[in-house]
Amino acid sequence: MAMEVVGNTPALQTALASLRKGGILTLVGNLSPKAELPLQSVVTRQIRILGSCASSGEYPACIDLLARKAKVAAGQRPDPVEPVLDGEGVAVLIG
Repeated sequence: MAMEVVGNTPALQTALASLRKGGILTLVGNLSPKAELPLQSVVTRQIRILGSCASSGEYPACIDLLARKAKVAAGQRPDPVEPVLDGEGVAVLIG
C-alpha cells in the first residue's frame, strides 16, 4: 500500500512505482487538478486506486501504524463510514 498526499505527477508516479503487483494506491491530497498516471502500469500490475478528500483526525494513528510497520487485522480497522453516519466527519471512498 502507498499513500500519496501531494497530488502532483512526480509524487503520484513515485508512489505507484513503489507498489508490488496487486498493491493499493491511496490518493489523499491534490495540489493540482490533473496529474499524469501511467495507465498501462496500473492495469498490467493490477493496482487498486482509492481516493479520499477528507479526514476526521485519523492521520496521527495512520502515521503511527506506518512508522511501526504495523499489521492491522481486517476486523480491527476503523470503519471509515461510521463517523460520517454519526455526523462526525466527511469521507469519500472510491473503490
